[in-house]
Amino acid sequence: MRLVIDTRSGLAGDITAAGLIGLGADPDRVCGAMEIAGRTLGPTAVSHVCSEGIHRMRIGFEGPGHLHADMAAECLGQAMESCGIGHPWAMTAERILQAMASAEGAVHSEHPLLKHLHCGPVAVLHEASDILIDIAGAAAGMESLGVTEVFYIGFVGVGSGTVRFSHGTLEVPTPATRYILEKHGIPWTSTDAGMEAATPTGAAILAGCMAAPADEAPEGCGKALAGGTRPLPPVAFYLADSRANP
Repeated sequence: MRLVIDTRSGLAGDITAAGLIGLGADPDRVCGAMEIAGRTLGPTAVSHVCSEGIHRMRIGFEGPGHLHADMAAECLGQAMESCGIGHPWAMTAERILQAMASAEGAVHSEHPLLKHLHCGPVAVLHEASDILIDIAGAAAGMESLGVTEVFYIGFVGVGSGTVRFSHGTLEVPTPATRYILEKHGIPWTSTDAGMEAATPTGAAILAGCMAAPADEAPEGCGKALAGGTRPLPPVAFYLADSRANP
């Protein structure tokens, strides 16, 4: 099956999981995989809700603020095995994490505000340890639907404004988001959202899925709307037969 995401409204990890459930992925499978991944690091509870036609995830997570990339890879591997997620979706999950780790390593060694946080040859996922939860949700959702191809419509709308984190304030797109999108040749543009619409995890999902561009939404296929924790327009997800034109 072919997954098409209208990323002009942005993208985040939890939104991806919600969108996949909205398209018909088994919610117990997706939420269960997300909880298993999160619990490799700390107490985790995940549920899915749908209100006024918009799907969202509710995630409670108590884990470390920062996570070394090698430990993240080990935990992700354990989670994929525990969930029984195999080829090709486990490999997709690995690529998503690699995209994030590569970005974190690059921006923390170069960005003026983040450079002092670079702690050695192994990338550190600063304030992103919950990425394992989002990756597991994406992998489980795509497996449930049989997704083997991913497309994005037009460009990624990254939002605008700034993002606050424990060490200061960053402009949107954050350095990690911008690094991932540009490294993987995914076009992006600022929008008038007034806040972050595309997160590093959302960008990493596109990169890890080796998403290709599509000109428009496919016709005559499944559609779902998904939102996150911010007051932003929902993101549209489409599920089409792989034989359909992107």
